[in-house]
Order: sequence, then structure tokens, then C-alpha cells
Amino acid sequence: MAEADLQKWGQKIVDWAKQLATVPTLSSTISKAPIVCQLLANRYFFKTQSDRRTIQISQPFRPDKWDWYDYAREWKAEQELKDMSIAPEILVQIHDTIKARARHIDPLERWHSLVSFVSVDKRKRLKNAALYAQTLYSMEAMLRMFLEETTGAKLAAPDENLPGDQDSFYGAGVTQNEL
Repeated sequence: MAEADLQKWGQKIVDWAKQLATVPTLSSTISKAPIVCQLLANRYFFKTQSDRRTIQISQPFRPDKWDWYDYAREWKAEQELKDMSIAPEILVQIHDTIKARARHIDPLERWHSLVSFVSVDKRKRLKNAALYAQTLYSMEAMLRMFLEETTGAKLAAPDENLPGDQDSFYGAGVTQNEL
């Protein structure tokens, strides 16, 4: 191999290393998830506390008479996204990672659709990995709602893109039957 070829290859390796150094790692990206979800919690968390029939809103004593409805009306999702200084693509990556992690660790993952109809109080009595997965599902839902509001992107919920054919899981024709 000629010296010119070696220099070309050497330059390609240097360029590749520089490019790799500027790409955020998954661990640095996912470490932002708790902070982002905490910022979104006042606006979206109560919507995750649902059994798909009712929503649970906790009402702690607030001496300043904070009104959630006023807060929601004044909420500017685009401004919040701008203030976070996180690109929507990174938020999608965080969302996808949390969703995958929840599905991976959840011992009840195959029954996620059914579990989501169980009352919130009963779901809070779950233990270990099942309870942790429910927390991750809440984080996933907050990020999904925020991304839809800011970018218009409709991301799939954890139970909407099951591996394989849904008819093989639920039974032939069940998914087309809108009771």
C-alpha cells in the first residue's frame, strides 16, 4: 500500500473518530429522561394516572391556590421544548428507549392492554419490575403526549406495535370488532 493511501485511510479514521465523538451516547441521552419527565409532569402526569375510563387527579393542599386549568391554558409546549434545549429527535430517542426498557422488564408486558384497564390504586400495589415498568410507561406516555403537541408526531403506544400479527395475539377478527 502506498504512503498516500495510508494517509487517506488515516484521515478517514480521524474524520470518523471526530464524527463519533460528536454523536451523543445512549447513556448521556437517557440520563436526561428523569429531568425531562419532571419538567413535563405538571402538564401531563395526571393523564397517565388513568384506567382508560377515568383520570385520577391528586389534589394536595396548596396555600397559593394553584389552578391546574389556568396552568394548562397558559402552557406553551413549543416554548418548553425550546427552553429544554433538546432536539425533538433526541426526545424521540429517549421515548423509544424508555418504551423498549419498560416492555423488556415488564413481567406483565403481554397483558399491557389489559393491565391498563386496572384501577390506578391496584396497579400501585404491583411489586418490583412490574411496578417499575408502570412508572416507565407513565414516562413514555408523557413524552409521547409532549412530542405530539410540539411536533405533531403520533408515536405508537407500547401496546400498539406488538411484534407479530395482532390477530394471532388477540384472535382472528377481534381487532376489527369495535364493540
